[in-house]
Amino acid sequence: MKELGLIVFAVVLVLFFSHAPAFANDDHKTQPKPKPPVVVQQAPDTDRHTENLLGAAAISMIATDALKEQQYGAVKVFAATVVSAALIESAQSGGYNGSNVGYAALGAAFGTVGACAVYLKKNFIGCGMPF
Repeated sequence: MKELGLIVFAVVLVLFFSHAPAFANDDHKTQPKPKPPVVVQQAPDTDRHTENLLGAAAISMIATDALKEQQYGAVKVFAATVVSAALIESAQSGGYNGSNVGYAALGAAFGTVGACAVYLKKNFIGCGMPF
């Protein structure tokens, strides 16, 4: 009987020391470990509004001057400039941005109307009006 009591005492002692750390600390009350920061990749900046506006205005002015002898030359220049801007925009990295094409259309309109205003004083026939 004495040996059974000694074995039970030894088992209880082993269990006590093996489970003592679970009762000795407050793991459930400690703060959680901070998570590592999440790295967010930014999309490339595809806003080229100024470049499209000024570039389309310059190109349409030069092209309108070149087509000043053709009937509806300014309309052709405007359409070609906007289509070219859309093609260039779709080929750029970062995907298609319709806002950039809108700015190119505004620039093409400004350049074409500006060239027409200059050349209408000199009997310019290419501004979309059949003279």
